[in-house]
Amino acid sequence: MKITQLIFLLCFIFSISSCVEAERKKITKSTGQLVFEKYNCKSCHTIGRGKLIGPDLKGVTNKREKVWLEKWIRNPQELIESGDTIAINIYNEYDQSPMLPNDLSEIEMEELILYLSEKK
Repeated sequence: MKITQLIFLLCFIFSISSCVEAERKKITKSTGQLVFEKYNCKSCHTIGRGKLIGPDLKGVTNKREKVWLEKWIRNPQELIESGDTIAINIYNEYDQSPMLPNDLSEIEMEELILYLSEKK
């Protein structure tokens, strides 16, 4: 095998391995991140980049209890109507922009909250 053929072969192998690595990185998103994307949370929320339509969610699991977050994510309007002062304050702080209810499965909820807890 000539040296130029060997170099070509090595370059080819390297380029394939780079593509495979790039694809692997694309599919290693956490399940919680996939839930965040599936329910289009990023259209109203950021994680660590400041307020958008709704609050920045960085550190939200340090500020709110899991049970409260689950209620808020599932049906925020119901939580507001129940008289929950935290929910009412958030609703008012964000110009009473309603967050729509979300029909997450139990597993999706667990994964989403886990994902948010990793974003401190």
